[in-house]
Amino acid sequence: LVTQIASSQIGAAAQTSSNTIGGTDVSNYLVKIRILYDSYSDLIDPSNPKKFPFRPGMSASADIQTQTNNNVLAVPINAVTTRDKNDTATVGNKSKDVKKKTNTTTENDSSNQSAVSNGSDDLLEVVFVLQADNTVKLVPVKSGIQDMNYIEITDGLKEGDEVITGPFTIVSKTLKNKTKVKVVPKDQLFETKE
Repeated sequence: LVTQIASSQIGAAAQTSSNTIGGTDVSNYLVKIRILYDSYSDLIDPSNPKKFPFRPGMSASADIQTQTNNNVLAVPINAVTTRDKNDTATVGNKSKDVKKKTNTTTENDSSNQSAVSNGSDDLLEVVFVLQADNTVKLVPVKSGIQDMNYIEITDGLKEGDEVITGPFTIVSKTLKNKTKVKVVPKDQLFETKE
């Protein structure tokens, strides 16, 4: 978090929670950015001196919204994976899980995004789009910001494309272009046949 604090701005929305106050989320906004361990006395907004649930010595987690984009295409984060550009199975053209939504990234999430986008030049970000014959088509995509559940797709999909989600290993390792799949409701995804 300390390495990413530079991308935060005064006034950015934040959610803070702590087990010491019952695990409830508290809505906040940034009033100062201080990295020093002894700067806690300066963290209360003097223009809004209401009772504050956090005290010195308490631990808490904070999700700081660093950027918000409205009306974007977003898919479940587990639908996006990477494939080697040189792999011949990664052929696909750009093409009801793609939604227009407001997508917000947090300090914790933005580190995941940069890990993928700053990775090897030999990797492509991809999703698998369901075709009419129940096969999947591997589609290269470009991603934007993400939150805990969704990732913005800036190129490669159109609204209404149905993307495949599922367990990490299935999407990241097992699925290949033109693999035949069976679509099941999310609650039946892990059922086993007896």
